[in-house]
Amino acid sequence: MLFPQSLHQLCIVHLKRNLYRNLSKEDYIVFKQELEMIFLLTNYTEAVDKFQSLCDRFSTKYPSFMDSLKKDVLLYFQFIRLPIDTRKHLKTTNLVEGINNLIQKLQNDCGGYFRSQNHLKVLFMIQYHSFYLHNFSIDIPLTSFHKSDSVKAVNGLLMLFIGYVPPF
Repeated sequence: MLFPQSLHQLCIVHLKRNLYRNLSKEDYIVFKQELEMIFLLTNYTEAVDKFQSLCDRFSTKYPSFMDSLKKDVLLYFQFIRLPIDTRKHLKTTNLVEGINNLIQKLQNDCGGYFRSQNHLKVLFMIQYHSFYLHNFSIDIPLTSFHKSDSVKAVNGLLMLFIGYVPPF
């Protein structure tokens, strides 16, 4: 595993889409409003507990769907463990999936494996600097971010994953 200390975060956008598809319109509005309040919490354990309580309230009407949400509850709130500036970028997995795709592409270009973790870091930094030089036009899907948000998110990810602090 290249990044053994990384957190696994499920996408909040996908969670909301699943809520919209599986709840009645009225229940969706109530659930979503309360969920937004939970996302504002700063304590991971408190957020998980409140989400489980929210699911329990809807369990009689939507038992199997609420059970599936509660099964993954720990994975919906990993972003709360991160620095506040980074959190808003990681509620959705678009940026993370884009960086993962970039790593996968680098791996494929190297014959399917990296010689070492340092090799990956060097390749990643080349792509990172290319990202800056080409005005953020690389194969990372950043459509939902403004340029400045993308810079902050990528810088935050670099600091978290490889301990690199950008010189810019």
